[in-house]
Amino acid sequence: MKRFLILLTILITIQGFSVQYTIIKSPLVTYSKETFRKENAELEKSVTEFSSTEGIKKMAKLYSLEHFKRTGDLVFFYNSAVALGNSIAQSNVESSIKIEKIEYISNTKAKVTLKSKIKDISLLSEKEIETIRNTVEQKVEKKIGYSLEQWKNKITSQKEAEKVFSAYSEILGEVLGNKLKTVKQTKIQIKSYTFEKIDGKWRIAN
Repeated sequence: MKRFLILLTILITIQGFSVQYTIIKSPLVTYSKETFRKENAELEKSVTEFSSTEGIKKMAKLYSLEHFKRTGDLVFFYNSAVALGNSIAQSNVESSIKIEKIEYISNTKAKVTLKSKIKDISLLSEKEIETIRNTVEQKVEKKIGYSLEQWKNKITSQKEAEKVFSAYSEILGEVLGNKLKTVKQTKIQIKSYTFEKIDGKWRIAN
C-alpha cells in the first residue's frame, strides 16, 4: 500500500530518458563499468514501468482494493481514486519526467531522484474545482447506476469496488485532463525514491 501511495505522488507518465543523469556510488558498490551500464538500463526500465499510467493503475487496484477488502475504509478508497485520477489527468496533458540522479547505496539498493514537470493544478479556482467535482460525480453516477452517497451500502464486493474505483479515477482523469489543457503554467517537482533489486529486478522499496 505504501508503495502505491508513493507512486501516485509521481503523477505522470515517463516520456523517456534522453538526458544524462548523475551517478553516485557508495564504497559498498562493487560494480564494473559494464555492470553499471546494465544496472542503469534496468533501473530506467523499472522506473518507466512503475511510473507509467498503466503501471499506476495496476498498483492502484492491487493496493487500494486489497486495503478496502481488508478494512472497508471508504475514505482511503476515495482518496486513492482521486489520486489516480489526478495521475491520469497529468499524463493526458503531456507532463514529463526525467532521472536527475541515481545513487547506488549497495549492489542491491539505489536511490533514484526524479525531476518532473506537471501542470500546476493549484492555479484552478475553487469554482473550477467545484465544477469538475460535480461533473465527475454526475458522470460516475450515470455509469455505475447509483449516487456516490450510496457507496457505503452498495460496495459490498471486490468486483463492485473495482467497478466504482475504475469509473471514478478514469472519469476524473478525463474531465480534469481536459481542464488542465487550458492551464499554461507548469511546476517542477523533485523527489527521490528507493529501489531494491529483488529476484534480479529493481522494484520500489516498501
